[in-house]
Amino acid sequence: MDTNKKSSPFLNEVRSAIRVRHYSIRTEQVYVDWIRRSMR
Repeated sequence: MDTNKKSSPFLNEVRSAIRVRHYSIRTEQVYVDWIRRSMR
């Protein structure tokens, strides 16, 4: 995660949901990146 950018509350919720499911950190990063690109 890039700490220089502000993180949206929605993306924080996505990260929390992914972590609860015990997905790998790389999977979390990819999913969040996909969501960011689709929101643009």
